[in-house]
Amino acid sequence: MSYAAAHTEYLEVTKEHVEIEEPKLVTRETTSNSYAYQMRLLQLGALEGALGNIAVNPDLKPVLEALHQVLAGGSIEIKIAQVGNLDIVAELNRRLERATAEANIINKKSAYTLLAGT
Repeated sequence: MSYAAAHTEYLEVTKEHVEIEEPKLVTRETTSNSYAYQMRLLQLGALEGALGNIAVNPDLKPVLEALHQVLAGGSIEIKIAQVGNLDIVAELNRRLERATAEANIINKKSAYTLLAGT
């Protein structure tokens, strides 16, 4: 069962989530490891461009499209054309595992859910 299916009461989508007419800031809680993982992704170039003109790294657009397809019920095939720096790959995998583990620990202690990557 997916996380969303098991926790529908926490994931209610409102009009505000779907249609935002004016940009606005929101606050959210996250774990220290989730934050560190996200910051490392940014350091490595997940987003690029000048402040106020930021865009997703073009090399990541097909990856995000694949993610969206899977989340929408589709299936994908993955082929790594060129292996990257294996130390960085291992680091990112470790960071993601730590972020997920930390969120799970907090979820078990909390009266509400905290998503690992948010």
